[in-house]
Amino acid sequence: MNSGRDLGQKTERMSDTDIKANHEHFEEIIYDSLLKVLEQRPRNPVSKFSKMILEEAGLDKNGDPIEGIE
Repeated sequence: MNSGRDLGQKTERMSDTDIKANHEHFEEIIYDSLLKVLEQRPRNPVSKFSKMILEEAGLDKNGDPIEGIE
């Protein structure tokens, strides 16, 4: 999984408010995606669920950013 980012580089810490907002947004993505998958009852629910979460975050199956999506 090579995203082209230097993970060893120090970054500025997000504020507690930003962390909380991002956490709440992530929870929304998780629960909304899970409900959609469970309603459809697909053959491979875990794969479908994880793919939906990655796409919502703008990432491909390797964790690399999808071009054209931010």
